[in-house]
Amino acid sequence: MAVNSNNRPIVSWPEMPNGEDNDLFVKTWNGSAWQQLGSALDINPANSARSPAVTVDQDDKPVVAWAEGAVSNHLIYVKRWNGSAWEQLGTDLSLNNGTHSRSPPVIVNANNRPVGAWSEGPSSHGSNTNVFVRHWSGTLWLSIGDPVENDSANPAYVGGLVLDREKEPL
Repeated sequence: MAVNSNNRPIVSWPEMPNGEDNDLFVKTWNGSAWQQLGSALDINPANSARSPAVTVDQDDKPVVAWAEGAVSNHLIYVKRWNGSAWEQLGTDLSLNNGTHSRSPPVIVNANNRPVGAWSEGPSSHGSNTNVFVRHWSGTLWLSIGDPVENDSANPAYVGGLVLDREKEPL
């Protein structure tokens, strides 16, 4: 959930309309009722979408990141609301297709560009995962530093992203 400049909440959640695969939806409170923003965010309706994270950019537009894919291959996607429709920002953020990406918090930096983080590894159980951070350049996703490597067989998950005083991710 995020709150816009009018103190109105924006929420995103997965639904199972066909009983099998999740679709993601976003609604905002307009002061008297919940208003849906566009249609489902999913890239491929045949895949399952989950773990949405919502933020609001400096233009008061919602930005949503989520994981989507098949059983063992989830990728991270980001879309921004332009006032009338959802626009996908580039391709997926994930670095290794064929891995399992999860836990995608998203924030907006001082340049009004989204920054996403996620954990990625070879299995859906989270073992041998690393944490990655990328920012939107306006045309493509660029990595911020090397991955935060997990040296053990235990899962690594992203808890969140925080901005410093210059509005850059810590």
